[in-house]
Amino acid sequence: MHLHSYRLRNFRRLKDAYIELADDISIFVGSNNSGKTSATQAIHAFVTGGRDRFSLYDFSSSCWKIFDKAGEEFNSARPVPDDFSLPSIELDLWFEVAAPDLHLVIPLLPSTAWEGNKVGMRVSLSARNTINLIQNYQDARAKSIAQVAELQPGSQYAPWPHSMTDYLQRELNSEYE
Repeated sequence: MHLHSYRLRNFRRLKDAYIELADDISIFVGSNNSGKTSATQAIHAFVTGGRDRFSLYDFSSSCWKIFDKAGEEFNSARPVPDDFSLPSIELDLWFEVAAPDLHLVIPLLPSTAWEGNKVGMRVSLSARNTINLIQNYQDARAKSIAQVAELQPGSQYAPWPHSMTDYLQRELNSEYE
């Protein structure tokens, strides 16, 4: 059994990357800042640790716009739709499995009638609860604005968090799993 290929979404500069690996050895070649290190660090982060291995900076920059827009757009007057979801980092792993190794992947199979030679699994870093996350951000924002107003009426000071990305820089590990 070996890792045949993987697909990585929303990780650093890799918005959606598909990487196919050789049976024996694979070498990543490319210019600086093209994603070679990120392509391997994502697997390492998912395999060796939990959500504390990730930070907001691991999300691709296009995700930051979505986070901030959600923080601004949804409120008590415009609630979060049930089908709305915040970006997640996803890793799809595809293993090529030979008959002698089938016993290793049986827990992953939908049934024992499986007849293929590839088994896939998805691992993702996703919001625990999108609606609660947005509400937690809005509550933290409202509380800090109220505290500043009490201390310095008319102050132009922008307290933490001033945006959803600012909130997630500190709270990602408690809001994502």
